[in-house]
Amino acid sequence: MAHSFAPPHTLFYAPCHTAPGRLRFLACLLIVVGIPLLCFIPRARADSGAQDNTITLQHRTDKAAPAALSIWAQARGGSDADPSRHGTDGWVCLSRRDPRHGACPTDLEWAYRWGTTTPISLTFTEQHSGATAVLTLTASSAFYADPAHHCATVSRTTAINQVSLLGCEDGLAVKYYNGKVLSVTLTADQIARLPFGGRWQAQLVLQQHAWSSASQVALWAANITLEVTDKHNGAIYLPGMDTAQPLITLGLHPTGHRDLVAGQQVVDTCLYDGYNANSPWLSVTLSDALPATGRGAATFSVVHRGHSPASASNRIDYRVALDYGGRQQSVLNGRPLLLANADRAPVHSVTLPGIPQPVACIPAPLTLTVAPFNPSIKNPGHYSGTLRIVLAADALVP
Repeated sequence: MAHSFAPPHTLFYAPCHTAPGRLRFLACLLIVVGIPLLCFIPRARADSGAQDNTITLQHRTDKAAPAALSIWAQARGGSDADPSRHGTDGWVCLSRRDPRHGACPTDLEWAYRWGTTTPISLTFTEQHSGATAVLTLTASSAFYADPAHHCATVSRTTAINQVSLLGCEDGLAVKYYNGKVLSVTLTADQIARLPFGGRWQAQLVLQQHAWSSASQVALWAANITLEVTDKHNGAIYLPGMDTAQPLITLGLHPTGHRDLVAGQQVVDTCLYDGYNANSPWLSVTLSDALPATGRGAATFSVVHRGHSPASASNRIDYRVALDYGGRQQSVLNGRPLLLANADRAPVHSVTLPGIPQPVACIPAPLTLTVAPFNPSIKNPGHYSGTLRIVLAADALVP
């Protein structure tokens, strides 16, 4: 690491934040007496009191109204009994450019600028699809006084890699900050930048360094899982159909047996839960919006246009089976069909309107079957009806 030594005649100071107190200036001067003296730089510590800090966070929120995630909030970074080493630790990233574990400055800076923060670019990976997105975390550090004194217990914020010697004078003795705290936040507007809902994971790794030796004194790691739903963007995808209300036929044809006709139609259907197929279950309800009187629970119908469905002569009945995970299940009219273990089901990658990247949906083709019947018992004419499909999941708006 390249050291950044303080230039001659530069003053590093910390104003007290509470009265009574006077500013204490810690000056670094170059005195010319034949041989110039270097600015004082603290030596490497033997024991800083710093400890590794590894946390695991799971944050559930919705893409339409995301909630911010606090990764660390003024987390203590150790302290030291030696005044010459107070506040001289800072945090750096493993890389300045690679966001895999966080990209930010990799060197400490001997300075402080109040109110500054450090942006950290971090890669999040969606676990079902492997899609990636780089979000920006906001990080800051502050100086910590333990025990508290006339300086504020925690100073104002600086960038995480800025270090210095800061203290204040309470009229009796100089009191120094003897530790650092770290805060890292993922803001709501950054979570909203994720292209779609899903289980997004990342690992942030920061090194706590001592200024003088540029050596690591502690490792900070955050294993982050964002459980991001997209409750308003669930979809029933009909591949090959140009509309959400396609017109299909029942495929009636002669059976070649006693003037009977029958029919069957397969409707390719894919279910998107707004959560990139991470829901543990899905519920599908199919209905034809007709009275149940005179029909079995598994019966769906199309009706002679302009006639009452109460008479079987005005109806052509059919049944529906849903193929899920390679097994066909009979569907009851108007009753939910529970699809368990949806997060382990095979998926297809599809592109849906309003979502910028392909998402994972669960194939669930429907088979509509008309049992053989004699058309002479039906009134001649045009038969039509509606088959309504409703998708439900805990990741979707009810």
